[in-house]
Order: sequence, then structure tokens, then C-alpha cells
Amino acid sequence: MPTPELNIRANVADGKIYVIGGNTNGILNQVYDPATDSWITKASIPTAVNSYASAVVGNKIYVFSSKLTQIYDAENDSWSLGTPAPSPVVIATAGAQRACLLLSGFTFSALMPNCLFGS
Repeated sequence: MPTPELNIRANVADGKIYVIGGNTNGILNQVYDPATDSWITKASIPTAVNSYASAVVGNKIYVFSSKLTQIYDAENDSWSLGTPAPSPVVIATAGAQRACLLLSGFTFSALMPNCLFGS
């Protein structure tokens, strides 16, 4: 990884490994392509993150931090905002099943509205 980071998550979308944010910089979106054994930098996350929860639906990476949900579209190399978690994300994890995201943390457990993220 070109820029070492702490408190990050790795997500796989479109056959590549995405490492977003971290304690050092907080906004980097570093991508490893196993097919070419190389790293590149993609569009930075708009609001810095570390110690976040994340999950992938299709080619979109959902990053949950504090009360903010940021969505990275791997196909278009772009970011958008999503529905915020119902309470702050603290010591949390996220997972996806088909088009349904589940976000669970130390202080709360929430199924995202209508389970309709993704396509």
C-alpha cells in the first residue's frame, strides 16, 4: 500500500481491493488490483474517516462513520451521501446480503431503511 494507514477496512468491488481513509490522512482511497499487482489512488472520500464500518453492495462501497454514510461508486469513481445511521457508529460492523445492508454496533443495532441499498 503506497500510504500506510491505521484503523482502515478493506472492501472488494469490481475485483479490486479498496482501502479507504485511516488515521494518517483520512481521505485516501487506495486501490489494489490483483490482476496487475499494482496500487492506484482513486477519488478521495469527501469527509475523512477512520475506525468506520463498511460493506459492499454491487459495485458500491458503503462507509458508515459517526452519523454519516458515504457511498463510493467503483464504476464511476465517485462519492455520494446516503441515509445516515439512526445513531452514531461506534465499534460497529457492517455486512451485506443481496441488496440489504446490516449495520450493527456496540450501542445500537439497525437494519437500514427498507433494505434498499444497491441494485
